[in-house]
Amino acid sequence: MIRWQRWVATSAAIVLAVALSGCGALAARTHSDQELHVALGAQPTTLDEQMTTAEPTKYVMRNVFETLVTTDADNKVVPMLASAITESADRTSYRFDLRRGVHFHNGAEMTSADVVASMTRWLKLSPAAKSVLGKDATFVADGPYAVVLKMKAPAVGALGVMATHKQFPAIMPAAIAQNAAPTGVTSFIGTGPYKLVEWKKDASIHLTKFDGYSARSEAPSGFAGRRDALIRDVYFDIVTDPSTQLAGLQTGKYDILASASYDTYDWLKNGKDFTVTSYNDGDVVFAFNIKNGVFDTPQKRQAVQLGVNSSDIMNVAFADKDVYDLKAGYMSVDQPDWYTNDGADTYNQGDTARAGKMLREAGYHGEPVTLLTVNDDPFQYKSAVVLQQQLKEMGVNVTLRTGDWATYSALSLDPKGYDITTAGITTVSDPTQLSYLGDSWPVYAQSPVVADAFTKIQRSADLKDARDIWVNTQKYLREDYVPVIMAGEFKGVSAANKDVHGFTTKDGPIIWNTTLGDH
Repeated sequence: MIRWQRWVATSAAIVLAVALSGCGALAARTHSDQELHVALGAQPTTLDEQMTTAEPTKYVMRNVFETLVTTDADNKVVPMLASAITESADRTSYRFDLRRGVHFHNGAEMTSADVVASMTRWLKLSPAAKSVLGKDATFVADGPYAVVLKMKAPAVGALGVMATHKQFPAIMPAAIAQNAAPTGVTSFIGTGPYKLVEWKKDASIHLTKFDGYSARSEAPSGFAGRRDALIRDVYFDIVTDPSTQLAGLQTGKYDILASASYDTYDWLKNGKDFTVTSYNDGDVVFAFNIKNGVFDTPQKRQAVQLGVNSSDIMNVAFADKDVYDLKAGYMSVDQPDWYTNDGADTYNQGDTARAGKMLREAGYHGEPVTLLTVNDDPFQYKSAVVLQQQLKEMGVNVTLRTGDWATYSALSLDPKGYDITTAGITTVSDPTQLSYLGDSWPVYAQSPVVADAFTKIQRSADLKDARDIWVNTQKYLREDYVPVIMAGEFKGVSAANKDVHGFTTKDGPIIWNTTLGDH
């Protein structure tokens, strides 16, 4: 087996780091204490959070929009715009009493009509909502300050999916939600601590403090509790080049890097002028084309799993152990309600010789195998290069197929476009939302065992029973069905200069409760 050495940063990043390290102390800010500048690494395609799972939109718009429920630092679901939550005895409905006196950015008070319209729109747009709550789920008003979710059957993950920060159910005025075009809303009015001022495409997104904001009284915890806009104006500056981001942080042009490059992590964490934080962001997996091609039998997929060395893959893709975790489980290690290590004896074995023997016994005789990846994403590309070498050591006749995001996305929807593909799977609130365990993607094929388990999980009497079912399901997935190879969990990295205070991260940067000053 080849032992991969740790990959260092690109030459450009090294040159930049060396140059900056000679600049001395952090330069003075180029703006006032009432302006916060955040370098955002990509241009959002939309600011309508109900329309997308993309991180740039999420990082910006969760300051503008809020949700009925959210998650605290321990990933527990708690009220946000709701004041109280009541579950029915048969677990098919939830009543949400609303906080009174909460106003939208246009001055109107939030009522049940706004919440029903917003949640009804989200139900239509979100695949996760449909999957967990059911296609027949409805939200209805119960007076001006209460809303009821009605489902055909119990769903243990109902509150969890409503608390998601990935394509989250943003609450907006009823008229905006009801009249939204298929391409999304064009008026972005929420209840959050900041309101939208201007979006200059390819330049910046300007938010300003909402003076009429109604904050919760609880202490801040994750996304929960009190949210205060302590800085008047926030600018999310669109800066796609990591070198420019880093230079701007050094000079004081930017106060925060929303998502720092992994190539610059070592330099940032060792710099006395910066605070670097990381947060679990998702999993690196290799998904099999189960419906077509070489890996249509569990025995072949089991063989490949045996031969994969996840340690080498994650080390090459991310370089520093601070920004990844090796783990066998399909759920995040941050989710104690769901994370389990069952089936771990099949993980990170790296036995390529035995894997090759198993492949031949399973009927593989040198057929061409296409490994698909995206060259615009460094960690996916690097992980694919390592996997390709490991597959070759197993005797697999593998070719690496690469493309930009547009090409990769198109090929990933082609049932004949590949045999294995890299994927970065962002965190979900319960296992029934894991896309590669369903059948919605053209190359995925849901096992009847898993389909039955998911139904039982959603209908379970309580979370303990649901977890017990999931533990056995993951064991089956890892030991028998093997829809994906789990490489490990990666972390996002945010960096702030030393005069940013109160800045926290959870699934990305949290801007509220942040201040600026030399203290």
